[in-house]
Amino acid sequence: MFSKLADIAVHYATTTPDKAAVRADGVRWTFADLHDRDRQAVTALRALGVQKGDRIGWLALNHIEYVTLMCACIRIAGYKVPKSADLIDALPRNPSGKILKRDLREPFWVGRERKVN
Repeated sequence: MFSKLADIAVHYATTTPDKAAVRADGVRWTFADLHDRDRQAVTALRALGVQKGDRIGWLALNHIEYVTLMCACIRIAGYKVPKSADLIDALPRNPSGKILKRDLREPFWVGRERKVN
């Protein structure tokens, strides 16, 4: 249905513009709000010369505006939608609490000779 992550936001901004997209710290943004903020951020980033392939880093406190910046970066980069997503109850961890990423990835490499992309 969607080929890029940015297409998802556009779809919901068009089909359910008044539905809540983001809620944080007593603030509620609808999908239409998010889409408008996203477009403004994309315009601002492009005006600064940001383009596909660039690496963007930011240092900020947790804030609802982070969602806007993330969406704008996704739109500029043109990230594709993952083919699947699995939800799990808990992350596998060793006794000291380190997340065992290898254990998370293992099911995706079953039946393949090499464990690389």
